[in-house]
Amino acid sequence: RNQSSGGFSRPLVTELDPDAPIRQKRPLADLDREDDARLLKNLFNLIRAGMTDE
Repeated sequence: RNQSSGGFSRPLVTELDPDAPIRQKRPLADLDREDDARLLKNLFNLIRAGMTDE
């Protein structure tokens, strides 16, 4: 898939597993990258708060 933005397109990952960007040497879509960063931040905060049972 290609994402058009501002008149250019770039190849994006075609699978959404954790290793896809490295294996395919392609970036995630911008929204997927933001979602991934938000998830990791929330997981970090839960672990720091000791809330690992939830």
